[in-house]
Amino acid sequence: MFRSLLFYLILFTPLPAAAAQGVLYDCTMTQLSRGGGWISEKIGIALHENGRVTVSDRIILRSSSVPIDADRVRKTDRKLVVNWVLRDFKNSDSQTTSRFNFDATIRKDGKITVYARPSGYRNRFSGTGTCTTRKP
Repeated sequence: MFRSLLFYLILFTPLPAAAAQGVLYDCTMTQLSRGGGWISEKIGIALHENGRVTVSDRIILRSSSVPIDADRVRKTDRKLVVNWVLRDFKNSDSQTTSRFNFDATIRKDGKITVYARPSGYRNRFSGTGTCTTRKP
């Protein structure tokens, strides 16, 4: 309960004035059957005016307590692709990975697909959903 409250508090906190022209993608994942618990039900992706992109979800907040910067971003007229990495990640069963790679693709129609791959494991997790955009 506390983590959900913290997620929404961080996700909906207004961005600084410098990001006034930025965009927030508020994503709700609806198909998580292949998510294995590693794809969050809610994902926030903020594109700041200065070009910085930050990502927040339940997994990120559990491991770092604050949103993190995306590693790579590619935007075309049809889609937005955002990649982020959780480093030195340890789950509740004490399994560890040096890199947990996440790839999100948001299409122009608002549909999102997220893939997650822990480095050193054969698993590949996925989920789909929809995003709405908001101006901060």
